[in-house]
Amino acid sequence: MGSSIVMDMFSKPTTRTAPVTPKAVVSNTSSFAPESIEVKTVQPIILELSDNANTLLNALDSTYLSTVNTQASEAKIKELEKQKQLDDLVFELTYGERDNPKPEKNYYVQPVKTAPSIIDRLQVNSIINDTAFIDVSGQVIPVKKGDNVEDAKITRITKNTVVLTRNNQSFTKYIKAAPIKVAIKKESEDVRSQ
Repeated sequence: MGSSIVMDMFSKPTTRTAPVTPKAVVSNTSSFAPESIEVKTVQPIILELSDNANTLLNALDSTYLSTVNTQASEAKIKELEKQKQLDDLVFELTYGERDNPKPEKNYYVQPVKTAPSIIDRLQVNSIINDTAFIDVSGQVIPVKKGDNVEDAKITRITKNTVVLTRNNQSFTKYIKAAPIKVAIKKESEDVRSQ
């Protein structure tokens, strides 16, 4: 005796349960004659999902919805771009080219900030005999003719100047002048002394 079960599964359940609901059981005892088919109704079996499975299904549903919305947005953008191309083509065929020229492209490059060279950072504090005392970024260094300071060479020292050579160019640095203080008489002192 052979028996077969016909089950009809729902395509997408409305609740988060896994329905296993056979609608009818068909049993065949001996032949395929219509009078020998017996139909019985069976109670549906409902399987409850765990919390993890339910969370997973919710996340999968959200991901799917997000993907569909993204694809719809991209399709709308492509549609609008094609519509604009069509409108431009119709305008050109009807009226000729548009009068508004395309704007020129202007490129602005931010200049690279470089550290000041040794020539800019060097100050001559004093010169005693053939030794010059130079200040490089706050550090006082005694130098003589022929010494190198970074990429500059001291080529000559006079009583008021230091001559440096850098990249085959000569630079003259003078002794840093001391600030001059001028005494000014106030008028009130002149009036009192009279």
